[in-house]
Amino acid sequence: MEGLIVDLLRHPNLNLPELPDPTAVAQSLSRFLRLWGKWNPKIQLTSEKDATEVLRRHVFDSLQYARAMVPDGRTLDIGSGGGFPAIPLKILFPDLPLTLLESLRKKTGFLHAVGSELEFHDFQVVNARAEVAAGDPALAESFDCVTYRAVGSTAQCLEWARPFLKPGTRVVVKKGLEEGEAEIPANSPFDLNQSIPIFGHDGKESRLLVFHLQG
Repeated sequence: MEGLIVDLLRHPNLNLPELPDPTAVAQSLSRFLRLWGKWNPKIQLTSEKDATEVLRRHVFDSLQYARAMVPDGRTLDIGSGGGFPAIPLKILFPDLPLTLLESLRKKTGFLHAVGSELEFHDFQVVNARAEVAAGDPALAESFDCVTYRAVGSTAQCLEWARPFLKPGTRVVVKKGLEEGEAEIPANSPFDLNQSIPIFGHDGKESRLLVFHLQG
C-alpha cells in the first residue's frame, strides 16, 4: 500500500508542493487507512469497502485542498465524518493546528483513535453540531480557515462557518461543476476570492472555492 500511496502523491492532478519526506507521508496515510479498515465495517465511515478505492477517491480529493491551504493557520473542519479532508491534510502538514467538528459520536471515536495512533499535536476533536459549537467561547472567532467536503449548499456552509472565523480569514469548500457557480447571499460578509480548477484521480473536474471574510 505504501508504494501505491507514494505513486499517488506524485500524481500530476494533485500538483502537491514538494514534500520533504514523501515516504513518511505515505507511511502515515497507510496507518490511517489500516485504522479505517478496522472501523469501517462497524460504523460505515465510507460506502467504499476497499482501501484502494478510499485512497483514490477520498484521500486524493482531500489532498487537493492543499492548493488552497495556509499550512500554519488554525483550521476548523466542519462535518469531518471519516476524516476527510482533515486527516490527510494533517498528515501532509503536521504543524497545521486542526480542530475537527463532527456531530456523530461514533465517528468522533474513530477520529480520536486516529489522532492517538498517529500522535498528532495541535489536534482536537469536538463532538457537536456546528450550530451548537458556535456558542462555545473557546471556538468562536478563533480560526483562520474553515474547510468542508460534501456538506450543504454554499450559502449554508458560509452561514455555519461565520461564527468561527476571525475577520479577514477564509472558507474552503469543494464543489462539483454540476452545482454551478457559487451563489453568495445578498449582504453576505464573504467574497469569492478564488475558484481553483481541480481534477480527481479519475479525471473528473471540480472546483475548490475559497471565500474571504471581509473585515
